[in-house]
Amino acid sequence: AHTMRHTLATDMERSGVRRGVIKVILGHASGTMTDTYIHSDMGEMKEGLQRMLDWREAQRMKVRQTDVGGVSIIEAAQ
Repeated sequence: AHTMRHTLATDMERSGVRRGVIKVILGHASGTMTDTYIHSDMGEMKEGLQRMLDWREAQRMKVRQTDVGGVSIIEAAQ
């Protein structure tokens, strides 16, 4: 039965349930205890890191458009 709590916590987190909600469902007094129930594998950690890096690159490469004297100038945001 105890293993099922770990599985439940991990599956809820993977499906997008916030850790604070998982904490309440499991009846934990602290988020630290909940963290011990949620297990991430190396693939998930790599995917999360890559998602963050991709987001940062997209933010860096956003295009900015300004009008100068009736002429549109498009440049990469810095």
